Amino acid sequence: MDVKQLLANVPIGRSQYEFDNFVTGSANSEARYLRDLLLEKEQLEKEIVATREDFRHNDKCQKELAQIDTILSNFNEEQLVQTLTNFEAEEGQYWAAHLGKVAAIETLTQGRASTATLDKLALLPIEDFKNSVIITNRIMEYIRSTTARIEQEAFGDTAEGLGSGSVEG
Repeated sequence: MDVKQLLANVPIGRSQYEFDNFVTGSANSEARYLRDLLLEKEQLEKEIVATREDFRHNDKCQKELAQIDTILSNFNEEQLVQTLTNFEAEEGQYWAAHLGKVAAIETLTQGRASTATLDKLALLPIEDFKNSVIITNRIMEYIRSTTARIEQEAFGDTAEGLGSGSVEG
């Protein structure tokens, strides 16, 4: 059995699906997204140099670097500079969205937002706090209604007995 041949088409490290949905799909601020990609690119370039002898790890780093380079190729240098210049201006938007998502997930899974999340929300300027509350409620409603619809489609009338929209909150 040739292990190299078996592993040739299996991703070492992140799959493209993982990269698309959990790396690039998780950003809610373009400046933060680009900054994170550039920091990861910088780290991967260092790892590639440091791991020349470890072919599997080096290959993983090369593939992840190629994923990042593909995304960055959609921007010219002027766009990158302009977007990164807006980093601080986007921070309120980022934190409102991030804390809104965290509060929604905590409320749906635990029945309430955690003390730590509420502490952070309380520190936001009032406009960012308002936006975070709106985001929290939109996410909770979206998850509830989508879950209820999927249960209805999957189970029909028996979904009622399953607690249609069974995500708590």
